[in-house]
Amino acid sequence: MPRDLSDDATLGPLVDALEGVDELAVAARVSVFEQVNDAVARELARLDEV
Repeated sequence: MPRDLSDDATLGPLVDALEGVDELAVAARVSVFEQVNDAVARELARLDEV
């Protein structure tokens, strides 16, 4: 059984901040970030070959 992290002094504020966050919007932003990060990595690798 998972413990209630909202009672943890360190994690409590984080848990409170995450309540009500739109998970799909966050996932979409993470996906876009990963795509941009991959594109930058490919371009840097290409430039490294030149």
